Amino acid sequence: MFGFDVRHDLACLRRRTRILLLIPLVSWAGLVSVASNTGAQDTGGNSRDPVTPRIEIPELPDSVRSEFADSVYVFPQVETEDDKDLRELAPGRVTVRRSQDDLQRYAPLSWVDGLASVPGVDVTKTGPWASRPVIRGLSGDRVLVLVDDVRLNTVRGHGAQPSIVSSDVIEEVAVDMGSNSARYGSSALGGVLRVKTHRPLFSGQRTLDVGARGRWSVPGDGWAQSSTVRLRDDYYGLEVTGGFSGLDALHVSDGAVGNSGYSDQHLSVRGGWLWERLRGDLQYTRGIASDVGLPAFTSSGGGNGSYPWNTRTATRLELVLEGEGRGPHLQALIARQSYRTRFEETTVDSVFRNNRLIATRSNFSTSDQNTRSTEYKLGALSQGGGMQFELSYLAEETDGPEEILITTKNRAGVVTGEEDRPSENVPPAERNTFFARISGFREAGAFAFEAHVRQDIVETMSDSTDLSEFRAVDLQSQETSLGFGAAWDAGHGLEPFLGLNTGFRVPNLDERFFDGFIHGLLRVFGNPELEDERSDSAEIGLRYRNPGPGMLQSARVSVYRSWVEDMIALHYLGQIFLVPRFQYRNVEEARLEGYEFEAAFESQWARLLVSAGFPRGYDTATDERLPDVGTNRATAEVTFNLDRLRRSTRLAVQYRWNDAVDFGDEVFHRPSFSTTSLSLRSRFGPARAAIALRNLFDEDYREPLSFIDESGLTWTFSLSWQLSSPLGDTED
Repeated sequence: MFGFDVRHDLACLRRRTRILLLIPLVSWAGLVSVASNTGAQDTGGNSRDPVTPRIEIPELPDSVRSEFADSVYVFPQVETEDDKDLRELAPGRVTVRRSQDDLQRYAPLSWVDGLASVPGVDVTKTGPWASRPVIRGLSGDRVLVLVDDVRLNTVRGHGAQPSIVSSDVIEEVAVDMGSNSARYGSSALGGVLRVKTHRPLFSGQRTLDVGARGRWSVPGDGWAQSSTVRLRDDYYGLEVTGGFSGLDALHVSDGAVGNSGYSDQHLSVRGGWLWERLRGDLQYTRGIASDVGLPAFTSSGGGNGSYPWNTRTATRLELVLEGEGRGPHLQALIARQSYRTRFEETTVDSVFRNNRLIATRSNFSTSDQNTRSTEYKLGALSQGGGMQFELSYLAEETDGPEEILITTKNRAGVVTGEEDRPSENVPPAERNTFFARISGFREAGAFAFEAHVRQDIVETMSDSTDLSEFRAVDLQSQETSLGFGAAWDAGHGLEPFLGLNTGFRVPNLDERFFDGFIHGLLRVFGNPELEDERSDSAEIGLRYRNPGPGMLQSARVSVYRSWVEDMIALHYLGQIFLVPRFQYRNVEEARLEGYEFEAAFESQWARLLVSAGFPRGYDTATDERLPDVGTNRATAEVTFNLDRLRRSTRLAVQYRWNDAVDFGDEVFHRPSFSTTSLSLRSRFGPARAAIALRNLFDEDYREPLSFIDESGLTWTFSLSWQLSSPLGDTED
C-alpha cells in the first residue's frame, strides 16, 4: 500500500539502533558503579565545599526543557528576559521561538523545514539537505543565522547553510522577524535566526548525564543517531556530543528522486568553568556533509549538481565577568570558523549547424570555496540592565579555485574534443568589519522602550591574479543603523507595541568579484562598484497574554511594511558568441508588507495553536507584485493529552494550507496545497518513543519558494534515552 517492504524496513531498524540503545544501558551500569565508589570516598571526610557559585545559571524556559518533560508544547513567547543581553529586551520586536521538540515533532527533512509553520517564514530548497530560510520575503544573504551568537553566514554569499548544524544539538531557535541591523549588522535585513545549542554545564551536585537518540524513516531510508555525555559540577562542566545521519533518496508521491541523498556527521566538545565572578565557555564543533545531492539541478539532458563535501569547523571562547557593586557585567567572545565546500555540476548543451544536431557538449565544473573568519567581540552591560555597549572586529577571507572540463561528442557518441580550463570564480579576497553598538532599555510605568544605535565600517579588498579579470581593489563603506521599540501594558493582558528600524546589507564577495559560468551556460560577472542595500521598516501590533483562567492563553496580531532600496540582482548584458552574459547591479526597489496572526488555546485535555500570514511584495517602480516573497498561508495544530490512556502521552495533528502563486515569472508559479501530519509521543521511564507521519494523505506539492517537490507520505520512528547519575554527595 505504501510502496515499501515493512519486514525489510523493520530489520534495518533493528540493526541500526541496536548499538545506539546499548550505549546508555552500558553507561548506566558504569555510572552506578562510579557513583557508589565516589560516595564511599566522600564519606571519609573529604567532601567538597558546597558553596554556591557567584554566577547563577538561569533555568531553561519551558519551551526548551528536556524532551522528556510531560508538556510537549509551550506556545512560543514573543520575548524573553536575559539580563546579559539587552537585545533580548525587545518590546518593539516580534520573536517566535521553536524548541527542539517543536522542530522535530513531525520529522522534517531538515530543522529549517520545521520553521515552515511560523507565519512570515518560508523555505527555499535545491535539495533535501540544502534548505535555506526566507523571512518576510527576503532570502539568501539577507537573512542572518547565528549559532550561539556566532555568524553562520559566510563572506561568499548565497546565505547560510543551516543544515550543517545538526538538529540533534539544537535546543531552541528564535526567529527575529524583520530588519535587525541595528542589533546584528549586515545580513539581518530580513530577519535573524538565533540558534541555541548550549545546555547548562553546572549543577549543585556533581552529575554525569548520558543520552542517545535515533530516528529512522521510510520510504527513503532516512536515519540519524547521536549520543551525548555531559559531566556537570559546581565549578566546571564538560560535554561531548556526536552523531551521524543520512538519507538514501527523497521519496515524493511519484516515487524516488534521483541525486537527492546525503550523509553528514557532527562532533562537539565543550567545557565550562566558574572562578569567583568569572565564567568561561570553550567549544569546538565540526560538521561534515558529504555526497549531498541537489535534484533542483538535475535535467533530462544529463545535467546535475552536488556537494561532494561541505565542512565547517568552529572554535568559540566566551568569558563573562559578573559586575560587582555598581560595576558593569563584561563579556568577551572570540570565534574562529572555517568552511570548505566543493560544488560539482554537469551541464549538457547541444551543438547545431544549419539547424542540424551535430554534437553535444558537456561541461563538468569543480568549484572549491574556502572561507575563514575570526571575530573578536567585547561587551559591557550596566547593573540593572539599562545600557549595553558592544565593540566587535570581524576578519573574513576567501579564495575560489575552479576547474572546468569541456567534452564534445559527435552524434555517434565519440569524443571529438576535450578542454581542461583552470579558472577562479572569486580571486583571493577579504573583508574586515568593525562595529560599535549602544543599546538602551527603560521602563516608565506601564510603558517599555528600547533603542539601538550601531555604526559599521566595512573594508573589502581583493587581489588581482592571472585567472581573474578584476584589478586589485580596496573598498570601504560605512553604515549607521537605528532601532526603536515601544510597548504599553494596557492591562487585562493586552500589550500594543511599535517597532521602527533601519537596515542594510553589504554586498558579498561573489556579488563583487565573481567571474565565471553558472550552470555552464551563463557568464556572470561581479561588480566592485555595488552600493549597499538599505531598508526602512515599521511594525505595529497587539499582544495578549492570559493573566488568569481562560482558554485563550496568548495571541498576537501585527502589521508590517518595509521599503528596500538598491536591491542587488543579475542584470542582462547581452550575448557574445551565443553565451548570455549577466552582471550584478543595484536595480530593484521593493515594498514588502503584510500582516500576521498567532493564537494559543488550552483546555485540560487539548491545546490548539493557530497562525496565519498574508505577505505582499511590490516593485516600487512598476507597482507589480513580486512572486518570490511567499503567499497566504495558515496553520492549525492541536495536541491531545492522552494521560488517561498512558501517562506523558501526546497526540499532535498539524494542518497547513498555502495559497497559490499565479502571478509574476512562471518559474515561481505554484498551485495551492494543504498537508496534514501526525505525531504520537510517549515516555517509558528514562526513554521516549515517537511515531510521526508526514504528509498523511500523500499530497504532491512544492513549497512556494522551493525548487523541489516535498516528500510524500513518510513514516518516522524515533527513540531517545537520557540517564543521569550523581557522582557523590553534597553536604549542606
